[in-house]
Amino acid sequence: MVTKQPLTVTEALNEIILVELRRHGISHTNMARTLGIGRDTFARRLDGPHGFTGAELERIASSLGTTPSRLLSLAEIRSLASQAVSA
Repeated sequence: MVTKQPLTVTEALNEIILVELRRHGISHTNMARTLGIGRDTFARRLDGPHGFTGAELERIASSLGTTPSRLLSLAEIRSLASQAVSA
């Protein structure tokens, strides 16, 4: 049996950003351009443990028609849910 590790808030936030980008039809290239970073840098931020800066998160949220606070709240809920499932 494989046990999944609980998600950190950053990992959960990155998952939520990916889902919302797909839902809004925004490509990684376009979001990277919006943030003023390269596509590879954007992909590394999505895949890595360090995530996005506050200013970048504001721009991402704005592009998705939401707020950084809402994205972070959803990420916290997702992270807590993953901890409950893995316990």
